[in-house]
Amino acid sequence: MALTARFRPGATRRPFVDREPVIELFDELVARSGEPQVLVLTGLGGIGKSRLVTELRSRLTDRYASAVLDLQVPAQRQPEAALATLRAEFGRQQVSFHRFDIAYAVLWQRLHPHLRITADGLPLVAQSEILTEILDAAAGLPVFGTAAKLLDSGSRRLRRWQTVRRDPTLSELDLLSLPRLVDAVSYLFAEDLKARGGPYALFVDAYDALVGGVERVGWAAADDGWLRDIVAQLDTAIVVVASREPLGWEIHDPEWATRLRTVDVTDLPMAAREELLAVAGITDPTERRAIAISSAGVPFYLHLALDAHGRLPTGDARITVSPEAILERFLRHVEPAQVRALELLSVARTIDGEIFATVATEFGVPSGRLAWQSMVGYSFVYGVRSGTDVGEGTEPTRFRLHQLMLRALQRRLTPALVISLHRLLYQLWQQRSVEPGQRVPALREAVYHGVRAGEVGAAELLGYVDQIAAAGGKRGIDGVLADLLDHLADMPAIDREHAELAELARCLEVEAALLLGDAAGGVELTRDLGPVRPGPVAERLAVAAGNARRILGRTDEALAIFRTVWASGTTRARLTAGLWAADLDMCQGRFADALALTEELGAACPPDDDEFHGDLARLRSLAYRFGADLAGADRQLVEAERRYAAAGSVIGAANIATNRAELLAFADPESAIPAVGVAIEAQRELGALHEQGKAYTALGVARLMLGDLAAAEHALDAGCDALERANYRSGRARAELFRAALRIRQGRRADAVASARTAVAELGAAAVYPTLVMLADAMFGLAGWPDPDLAVAAARCGRQVQPFVGGPTLSEALGRQAGRLIGVETDDLYREAINRSDLASGFYNHNVQVDTVAGVVNVRVAVPGADQMDLRIWPEAEVLRALASHVPRVPRVRFASADPAFQVQDHIEGVLLDEMAPRGVAVPAQVPHDVATLFGRLSAVPAAERPAGWPADGDTPGFAARLSAVTETVYAAHAGEFGALFGRLGIPARPVEAAIAGWAGLAARPFRLVHADVHRKNMIVADGVVWFLDWELALWGDPVYDVASHLHKMAYLPAEQETFLAAWERAEPAAAGPGWQDDLSAYLRHERVKSAVVDTVRYSKLIAAGGCSPDQERAHPKAGRQAAGGVRGVGAAGGQLRRGRLAGDPARRRAGVRSG
Repeated sequence: MALTARFRPGATRRPFVDREPVIELFDELVARSGEPQVLVLTGLGGIGKSRLVTELRSRLTDRYASAVLDLQVPAQRQPEAALATLRAEFGRQQVSFHRFDIAYAVLWQRLHPHLRITADGLPLVAQSEILTEILDAAAGLPVFGTAAKLLDSGSRRLRRWQTVRRDPTLSELDLLSLPRLVDAVSYLFAEDLKARGGPYALFVDAYDALVGGVERVGWAAADDGWLRDIVAQLDTAIVVVASREPLGWEIHDPEWATRLRTVDVTDLPMAAREELLAVAGITDPTERRAIAISSAGVPFYLHLALDAHGRLPTGDARITVSPEAILERFLRHVEPAQVRALELLSVARTIDGEIFATVATEFGVPSGRLAWQSMVGYSFVYGVRSGTDVGEGTEPTRFRLHQLMLRALQRRLTPALVISLHRLLYQLWQQRSVEPGQRVPALREAVYHGVRAGEVGAAELLGYVDQIAAAGGKRGIDGVLADLLDHLADMPAIDREHAELAELARCLEVEAALLLGDAAGGVELTRDLGPVRPGPVAERLAVAAGNARRILGRTDEALAIFRTVWASGTTRARLTAGLWAADLDMCQGRFADALALTEELGAACPPDDDEFHGDLARLRSLAYRFGADLAGADRQLVEAERRYAAAGSVIGAANIATNRAELLAFADPESAIPAVGVAIEAQRELGALHEQGKAYTALGVARLMLGDLAAAEHALDAGCDALERANYRSGRARAELFRAALRIRQGRRADAVASARTAVAELGAAAVYPTLVMLADAMFGLAGWPDPDLAVAAARCGRQVQPFVGGPTLSEALGRQAGRLIGVETDDLYREAINRSDLASGFYNHNVQVDTVAGVVNVRVAVPGADQMDLRIWPEAEVLRALASHVPRVPRVRFASADPAFQVQDHIEGVLLDEMAPRGVAVPAQVPHDVATLFGRLSAVPAAERPAGWPADGDTPGFAARLSAVTETVYAAHAGEFGALFGRLGIPARPVEAAIAGWAGLAARPFRLVHADVHRKNMIVADGVVWFLDWELALWGDPVYDVASHLHKMAYLPAEQETFLAAWERAEPAAAGPGWQDDLSAYLRHERVKSAVVDTVRYSKLIAAGGCSPDQERAHPKAGRQAAGGVRGVGAAGGQLRRGRLAGDPARRRAGVRSG
């Protein structure tokens, strides 16, 4: 090539082309001047960012003061030098920096204690009016106390600087430490600049020169803090930063995410390339096209090509610019030995002294210190920061060759030599991967070289990926994937190795998408997956495909994939599939199955595989948490945390942080708040958007529990937004469910119902988290806003769930959680009830009205130690829940607890029938009809589970025998204490013998739910209708017994009884078939006997304990004698009833019943 000057006149006048979208965005920011806004231009080296910065600056009008900070200049990477440069450039545009100049002089003196501030020594003096005048007045300045001396010197002669002298920030400079002093100087720079009053702009070029290169992919470096501080303070400026990569400042403060506008400066389009070449003098279209294609759209390449073209002699017909020609431009003054070293090092993506020495020694080129220093001195070798390059003034220890050189240099190497170099570098990086702090980048480089050397195949590469993932290297995995895709592009597609690596690349793409919460992308990548094939990569890809479907709510598809791999897999992926199968068992409420499968997985996994055992413990924790066993969840979470720590799993630790926050939100809301902060920081570092959404949801729950509704709403909104963007369907539904709880507390019923129905519909569509559906129903139940759709869904889910054995029932535990969510602490209601004196008590329960945020409720507390005088087969709460959707006007259970035994029921405002119509007084006309209607409706209530050995449907003798057996048991249990009293009252030793004799003749009829205790004290009249209370004695049995019990305890007037029986026959025609009158008489005989025995015991105990009023005491012997008379006369009465019923019509038969 002809000898020519390296400088080409006119090169800087080449036109600026393309970049219209960036320019439009910049103009938009200019139009909004005065708002905090930072435009970040990202793109690879040589893409034209610096030229773009120049172009953008030129678009500003004269109103703007502007300056450029070029971080390619090493001196400008130090804060004090950068500030001085900016001050000088802004100063030339008539911006005054009086306070900054004084502060900078103080800083300069602190950094140079061996020198004195003079006009010659301090560069700013010549540009600073205030420093010039102060130094003229000062006889000398001390090293310490510089600020005071400067201010004092100026104040004696320069009265116009009084405002500066009184500035509080300047007054305290001498007291500040050096780091704080640097911060103060930055602060005063920004304040003086903003005080100008007009618009201003700052351009920062080559940000990557400040923070490093390949090893910091996606990570923020520590040594850009001073620049972030300055930019943050310039909140009314337009700031433009040019960087190869996004700044990542939001890692330090989430607010940066709202201020930074990042635009990727990409390759020039073909038209723009050809335009530039044409204007620059390349007239031949073929030549322009060839150069444009070779450049790949990188402006730097185009300019080098134009430089090379411009050196051709006039008339030279050579028009092709090859990479060798470009390389010649770089290597013109490089010695041959160093050229050879560069060729060898071109295989390495990053170079340091050890890599240089290892490669040089292996291949016999100069490897000494001088050779290394000479190598890194070339302009096309630039330094990159690594984790070990810290501290002010530290020079980089690692370097890269300019990317435009690499392929040209590598073309000079034989394929065999390239493989040898990759193998050598693979071994070196493999050794480095054990070094603390360098594990992720070292593993990535080891994989890069190992694959190309043929040392690392698809299966081995999976192992490396897992190591990187465990070390928290999400970005490292992204890098491995990018490297792998580049390698595949260079390989023949027909190779078997290509097929295996291509499948692995797809697997990594899916896993990367999942880690970022892009489940839809994962499904799209695997929609043509086909049947699961054996092999480590194929099985792992199948598991990733299953996970994508799991997150999108396609639960059944996911479960089928997991179970297939678990059943037939032959690699480690089998365990992972089993883990996810167990996870879905957990999600779908099969808690027992999930725990059983984790035991199988634990036995199949090596004991020292801490990460997998951590996964199992974490899954168990989730099972216990969704099963409402928070203590069990905490135990397993501690074990998972221990295992992940032993494994060094960063991702595992981050997930534990999220789960810890979620658990504490319910168990200890105060502690949950800082735990959420830890979780969000950990997940933001990994880029896991869906996990961040879960953490924000936990924060919302904690705030809700603490009653901070505004903060709860803000957190839940953030959680919903993140989960929506992550397309995490079930997580979004969970957040919406807790938003429903918030709406309940806010009293927004319609919004609460809408949120809950949306959440339940989503959970149902995804077929997950049935206990959350039950929780939703419990919330609305406690709030007194029952919703039939939620109740149906909750009942369906309740049948699906496998609850844990032992401890509180699932519904009870969920009810307590629901109460805490909506601000109705159920245990507080219980404590208030038992400490109140205004009790309404029966023999089995106390009833207390309690005011709550959800209205007045009835707290129904079981009487401890009550004598059991009646047949009871179900908890009353279960009966009431079964009635809820079939029978109106019965108390609705909001919550029920087994230990302590109490219920929270709706309060029914009305008058107790016994108070408006005691015995002997006519009841309101609707009462007999309402009771008959109730009995008719009870036949619609489905049969619940009965005790073992309970009589079969229609077995009325067996049912009656159960009744009399209880009466016999009560008599036998109290005969020792009350036998003499029984005798005096005429109660025989075998009181139920006559009643039992009638059981054999009972007619068979369909059983139904039987109240068994409908009487005046168990009915409330409200708004003209009757409500029916106290269902604790409900049975499954003969409807005629319900009639008998009611007639016996109700003591209707004759006409009322006739009205009731007529209404009952119409309401329950199936029960009022042949023989019902005889059966009614038989049951009445038993009820009279039972009353004689039970009333004698109960009233005697009440009198002895002082619990009876004088009237009750006087009435007790009379009641006992009447009951005893009833016992003695049961046979005769029964005969009369039978004779009457044989002879006449229904009215006569009802009269016969009354006479009996």
